[in-house]
Amino acid sequence: MLMPKRVKYRKQQRGRMRGKAYRGGAIAFGEFGLQALEPAWLSSRQIEAARVAVGQPVHLTTDNLPGRQFDGKVTRFTYALDTANHTMLAEAVLDNPDLALRPGMLVTLGLGIEHKEEALLMPLEALVMEKTNAFAYTVQDNKAVKRPIKVGFTDARNAEVLEGVGLNDAVILAGQLKLTDGDPVRVVAAP
Repeated sequence: MLMPKRVKYRKQQRGRMRGKAYRGGAIAFGEFGLQALEPAWLSSRQIEAARVAVGQPVHLTTDNLPGRQFDGKVTRFTYALDTANHTMLAEAVLDNPDLALRPGMLVTLGLGIEHKEEALLMPLEALVMEKTNAFAYTVQDNKAVKRPIKVGFTDARNAEVLEGVGLNDAVILAGQLKLTDGDPVRVVAAP
């Protein structure tokens, strides 16, 4: 291909992006199955939209009313994603007895997809990640023991532990990067 010697601004020629769906990416609900001829990417919005159901709990907060949370339930939704922005319209009825919520307020909405009564939570700072494996250091006989753990749901502060660490195990919260399995440790009470 012939090209000039000097080009001030060269346009990046990207070509076709493999693995990205541009057309036909809408998810339809009902008696249909997904059929893929080649691998493709699904956005998290598309995956989470499949979990929405009538009667799910909704938790709403706003910066205009600090410290208040409004609870409600999903009453209906559209069953289809908007192809332009991959969002799905849903309607929820909220408890607003004193009419504190007003039309046009900016809010943060949380949708309760899964609820567990008894989940073992561990602070994220106690979690040690090595590639795709999760570990936690516990204390046994004043020695650090590195245990592989299986992690479930995580949020900004905690991680759900599915297996590997028990409820009564002492977990090391600080200095895990300097530890190796079997190092002597001293247990100090929390300040």
